[in-house]
Amino acid sequence: MTYPPRELAEPDLQRQAPEDPDAERDVIGSALLGGVNTLVDIRNILSADDFTRWQGRLAFEAMVALADRGEKIDVGTVRSEADRLIEGHPSRTFPVGVLLDYLIEAMASVPTHVHAASYARRIRSVSIRRKMMGVANELMRIALVGPSDGSDETMMGRANATFQELLTGATSNTLFTAEQLADRHYELLMKREAKDPSVIGLPTGFQQLDEALAYFPGELWYVAARPGIGKTAILKDLQMRAAHHGVPTMFVSVEQPERQIMDRTMASMAKVDSWKIQKGQMTFEEWQSIWKANADFRKLPVTMIDDTFMTTAKLDAAVRAAKAKHDIKVVFLDYIGLLADEYGNSTYERVTYVSRRLAQIARANEVTIVSACQLSRQSDPGELPHLDHLRDSGGLEQDAFVVLGLARKDDIIRIGVLKNRNGKSNIVMNLYYNAATLKFNEIIAPSIGAFGAVTRATEPAVAVEAKESLAKIVDDEVGRAVAAVDRTLPIK
Repeated sequence: MTYPPRELAEPDLQRQAPEDPDAERDVIGSALLGGVNTLVDIRNILSADDFTRWQGRLAFEAMVALADRGEKIDVGTVRSEADRLIEGHPSRTFPVGVLLDYLIEAMASVPTHVHAASYARRIRSVSIRRKMMGVANELMRIALVGPSDGSDETMMGRANATFQELLTGATSNTLFTAEQLADRHYELLMKREAKDPSVIGLPTGFQQLDEALAYFPGELWYVAARPGIGKTAILKDLQMRAAHHGVPTMFVSVEQPERQIMDRTMASMAKVDSWKIQKGQMTFEEWQSIWKANADFRKLPVTMIDDTFMTTAKLDAAVRAAKAKHDIKVVFLDYIGLLADEYGNSTYERVTYVSRRLAQIARANEVTIVSACQLSRQSDPGELPHLDHLRDSGGLEQDAFVVLGLARKDDIIRIGVLKNRNGKSNIVMNLYYNAATLKFNEIIAPSIGAFGAVTRATEPAVAVEAKESLAKIVDDEVGRAVAAVDRTLPIK
């Protein structure tokens, strides 16, 4: 026996592309019988390029033109409109009477128009298969010719663009009538009433943020801060909080290797000093905490990618794969400025391009992408940034649904909702940050002064630590306010 087997070594790639001429004829007949209303349903599924026979394609184009002008659709009007469409286009001539015969045959082939959508879906299916064959041939050509500039990234980018054209073309048209829009929205309202998480959003895990925010499919979020504030730690904490709520997530690390991310994760989950973990200097009790954290981590719906040379093309492919295999809902990216895409003549142009691509990836894959972004403007790291700071960083602000800004003083990190396209943005939250264990605890308190008073924390054990940390940074006026609040809501 020869190897590889003949059926594997020489697949029949020259076979005729799939087609369904009967369905093409029947869908035209259905449109002639049903008129404009039936054509609306067909147009939501098909385009003229999905037809393989010129008669069907020309008849469909003529019907669309008539419908757009509000004119009647029948054999006579379609034949006349077809004459008008081909006028001045010698390459589109056809034998006299052939189209008329086709239209008459199409009307006779179907007894009713009620199955028009079914015929259209059959045509669409074989059209997608033909396009897949075309993409396969183009990928083969790209692989044989190789990159024009010697760059593998260029070659992979061209291959990804070719594949994206197929995916875009395979998406049905999104033209909806008022009746269809009303029906779809009513279904959406019913799902919201039933608290379907796919439509009411997924929790962030922070009580105060969840009052105004939720992870919705197709949204792009940015966590903006200056260097050294704790962007990576916040991203990882957000991922773990989502995972503990059962939300499948993926963490994409461009800045730090996987081992460092896992050191930080275990330190936070086990409440063990991260430096002791890195140096292997843990006590027996700390080892026990690590073992338990490790066992708990294994059960979480968490995935991670560690890639120093990540690009938006590679990210798109990774998200699609993780979506198919793990049904991920939220992607955390650390961070946008390190993606290796080459575009434009300046950092501003490159970041603008990358941001637009992230927004497209989020929407195409129906996931939320939460990316850290580093602010270049120099100002007090203890003050929350403003949206103006993002405007120097490409088109980040206009692409984002949500922008969170970070500020830090000692062990208190402040998170402000700078932008929220779907709701209120006047939310400011204080977190106590244990730098040793890299763990955040939400401080639930009325905001007073620069960083707010502390009356209680999400974990009572850290409330006293948080209060002591705040005492170092608040002024006398805020200190008096803290004392007044303490008299009414003491920490226990």
